[in-house]
Amino acid sequence: MDLYSTQLFAKEEMQFINKETLFVQEYLHYQTDPSLLILNQHNYMFGVRIKQFNFLNRPLFNITLEQRNYYQNDRGNQQKAKILQLVPCTEQHQKKFDGSYNFTNHFNLNKLEDQMYLAGVYNNNSFSFLIIYVSNCVNATSPRILGLWDPVCASQEGIDNELKTNGAHGFSFVMTSSVINIQNQTQWYQYYLNDDHYFTLVPKQMAKSTNTYLRLYNLTSDVSL
Repeated sequence: MDLYSTQLFAKEEMQFINKETLFVQEYLHYQTDPSLLILNQHNYMFGVRIKQFNFLNRPLFNITLEQRNYYQNDRGNQQKAKILQLVPCTEQHQKKFDGSYNFTNHFNLNKLEDQMYLAGVYNNNSFSFLIIYVSNCVNATSPRILGLWDPVCASQEGIDNELKTNGAHGFSFVMTSSVINIQNQTQWYQYYLNDDHYFTLVPKQMAKSTNTYLRLYNLTSDVSL
């Protein structure tokens, strides 16, 4: 009995020294006024599209990405809005993903050099968020800019025929995400593409809106014995 206890203790001690055993403490902290979160090509990417033939070149609808900032102070409420340009997927965009999903010729994505901001909630003095909306397709009045999504809309006759044939259309929103496997010391971080956001819209008959929230993880590791 004594021999068995000694061997068991020695094995557990070697597992600890060799860092084969993982001890985890997890804390969930809810903030009533979430601090600023900056999104860029290093931590977040997303793609959007309307499910239709030749979406990038002859779209039935426009998709607009907008950065909004709401402020409340003694002088009342202030709102600021800025349109962020969407761009067709490039080879540089594709390298940001793990290769399991091909965005080329299908999706519009956020520009690699853009930064987007999230902060606060609606009732805070400062609230920053992103909004993506689908609207009637309108051709741009300014000259087309190479590299940006600046397509020529489908003809009005083509749009009307499509709406008669297929009243409902699908809108896809795909974004980078991750799973934290805190009990797995060899592969604690797993990257994946979240394609759960798919919505059906019926132009001129039914509008739909949804809120999407991001959760921020702060990981601290202690490798000392």
